[in-house]
Amino acid sequence: MVEETEAERQTKLKALRRQGMRWVVLLALKYDLTDKKVVLPHSINEEFRLAKTMLTSGCYPPCDVTCSLDKIESPLIQAAANFNGGFENFDYWLFLLKKAMRGVLSRQEVNHLPFVEPIIQECEFLECMCNDQET
Repeated sequence: MVEETEAERQTKLKALRRQGMRWVVLLALKYDLTDKKVVLPHSINEEFRLAKTMLTSGCYPPCDVTCSLDKIESPLIQAAANFNGGFENFDYWLFLLKKAMRGVLSRQEVNHLPFVEPIIQECEFLECMCNDQET
């Protein structure tokens, strides 16, 4: 079995952290859409649980997490784009998702999303990897 180098491990952790931030933004978007009575596929809830399990375990490669999050993001973005009367702050949600995917979304920005406080309290994978440094 080939052992992972420290550089490879750090790269994987950074990728998982980016995906963790993406997961939180998508979950906040889901809650926002649900709060506005938008009907979403039931499969999204299971996909959120699966993605969270992958993220918190750290045992899955980032590409597997990405595939899971893609299954969540597509119907959420489609629902927001097709929201009757226009979805407030749609462009801002897209902006946050892009920042999360680039790894430049800060925890402070995430803290201000609607419905996020209870999520953050239970998600250790959002913690910064090295003494609260942003990646």
